Amino acid sequence: EINVSHINIQRSVNGKEFINVGKINASCCEYHFTDDKLPPTTDKLTLYYRLEIVNKDGSKQYSEVRTLNLKPQTSNGFTIYPNPAHSVVNLQIEKLAGSENIVVTDLYGKQIKTQVLSLGTNTIDVSSFVKGIYLVSVITNDGKTTKKLMVE
Repeated sequence: EINVSHINIQRSVNGKEFINVGKINASCCEYHFTDDKLPPTTDKLTLYYRLEIVNKDGSKQYSEVRTLNLKPQTSNGFTIYPNPAHSVVNLQIEKLAGSENIVVTDLYGKQIKTQVLSLGTNTIDVSSFVKGIYLVSVITNDGKTTKKLMVE
């Protein structure tokens, strides 16, 4: 890695046309990246990833393409992604049964955020959350559905 400037993380939905979704500066030995801007879907989704290694002289090398098959976990019309999340989390509501609210609490039961939800995809800013595990509840006239959310 002496000659490496940085590494671009690239994603494709068709395995041919890649876009940059992240950048990691070359520094040492271990790198982590979470793609928290996934295309919204309620169906199975196949994504393709590769690394674009950019050397200090501007030359580039590409890693092997890796395939990732995703299927959002859905129960009671409520899908949350990405999980774990870094800055935002998307919440997909498939049907409304009256007024629906989301309540995010920590594991001690302290309410962190409350938001009214609409049909479709709703974005929740978690950038100010402390790293950890939270409980995300969708509360409707028919009851409450809760899922775990990890914020990194």
